[in-house]
Amino acid sequence: TSLADAGQLMLDDKRDCLPVVDESGKLIGLVTVSDYLRLAVRLLKS
Repeated sequence: TSLADAGQLMLDDKRDCLPVVDESGKLIGLVTVSDYLRLAVRLLKS
């Protein structure tokens, strides 16, 4: 799933985070609303 699709899913489902899994389905991390805010601020400043 792309970052854009994941962000849209978070908005649509009112989620604060989504799991990140590897090819076998093992949890390897989370992407959070804060991650997206940091990215947005970085892009706005550049």
